[in-house]
Amino acid sequence: MGMIGSLLAIDRSELELFKGNNELIEKKFNETYRSEDRNTNLTIETLWQVIHFLLCGEPWNGDSIEAMVILGGNEIGGDEFGPATYIDENEVKVVSEMLLKIDVNKLKEKYDPKKLEENNIYPRGIWEDDVDEVWEEIAEMIKEIIDFYKKSAERNKVVIKWLSF
Repeated sequence: MGMIGSLLAIDRSELELFKGNNELIEKKFNETYRSEDRNTNLTIETLWQVIHFLLCGEPWNGDSIEAMVILGGNEIGGDEFGPATYIDENEVKVVSEMLLKIDVNKLKEKYDPKKLEENNIYPRGIWEDDVDEVWEEIAEMIKEIIDFYKKSAERNKVVIKWLSF
């Protein structure tokens, strides 16, 4: 196991409970880790940084809508690998609209294993292995992320993002 990225869809009314409450954030993500309920939680596993990089061209952070998918947003607390972040219902809708326009096959053109290694994209050392197999795993996860945000936008949810072990 390594650094795992997770997305959690919650109601606006729950948001205030999570703000600054590291124990509650950790508890909720642990309860929903690898949940079959894709309406509530999506565990991105170790692909969080490569997907962030492919979407926005930055290894960390970024100010674009694309950066808000996995790492960007408002800090909420949590202390695993930096603070958990969230985006509100309106931002979720904007992110969903952007993601729905993505052609995953065209995104493959940005997949450059050497560039991923040069930018220290986590997890290091796997990008040049079986390139087609690794890309298929990334592409499937991107499709799941698109679906997660679409459902979250339709249900008017806030999305919290968190990195942990």
